[in-house]
Amino acid sequence: ACEGIFLILTGMLKKVIVADYLAANIIDRVFDNPSGFSTVECLIAVHAYSWQLYGDFSGYTDIARGSAKLFGFELPDNFARPWRSTGPIEFWRTWHMTLGRWVQDYVYKPLGGSRYGPYRTYFNLFVCFMAVGIWHGAGWAYVLFALYQSIGVVLNRVWRDIFEVKGPPPFGVKAIVLVVLTQFFFMGAWTIFRAPDLDRMYALWNQLFFANEWVPLRITTWTAILLIGMPIIHFTPRRWWNQGCEYFTKSPVNLQALFVAAIGAVVMWVGAQQ
Repeated sequence: ACEGIFLILTGMLKKVIVADYLAANIIDRVFDNPSGFSTVECLIAVHAYSWQLYGDFSGYTDIARGSAKLFGFELPDNFARPWRSTGPIEFWRTWHMTLGRWVQDYVYKPLGGSRYGPYRTYFNLFVCFMAVGIWHGAGWAYVLFALYQSIGVVLNRVWRDIFEVKGPPPFGVKAIVLVVLTQFFFMGAWTIFRAPDLDRMYALWNQLFFANEWVPLRITTWTAILLIGMPIIHFTPRRWWNQGCEYFTKSPVNLQALFVAAIGAVVMWVGAQQ
């Protein structure tokens, strides 16, 4: 029960303090009217959207898994620190993993998977991402998003095949560079995925690539803290999370209650600021 409560609390923090706050204070404003913001503000908004998506989806997952634990059920984890990925292939293995497993079992494998040579494999990957795009909704933006992702994954697969890369590199300079490049790749995807329509998507691209307007910079202090703090937290060792969960479950009941009340107060306060 204590582990379930801990999961619910972390999910609430991700959802309200990270996702909802970033959406209300920079993301929605920029994507709804890109031409009203400078290039650097648009770039920050696109980067912030990466963390909004993660906070929303992984927050919902934590709340659902924690609630299930309270009733004795074990739900699968859905995210495995995806922003530590060194390429699109690794990212999609750690992001929305339940959807990925479903597509793999019911689309990729029935099409033949990787059993019939590289070109058939690339085609199967393209079909899988088109299915993912359609699953998210009807519209040209989702088709473009699926095409963008399929090209990225296929190129990543081609690179791995040519250089016989078996997996992500060990932590080091090369890994850091690949992580940064991967994040920029997905920031490009979010400009397609999040834009309300194609016109505002083009307007956002214009601000990012052609406007060259670096002032003003209108972001709140808490937005800056989140965009610096979330990557730091994301890259901390997994054992720290496990230790925190263990400390919570073993702490006295009154201390647990105080912790829950404190988190609830913070969530309510931040929610009121939006």
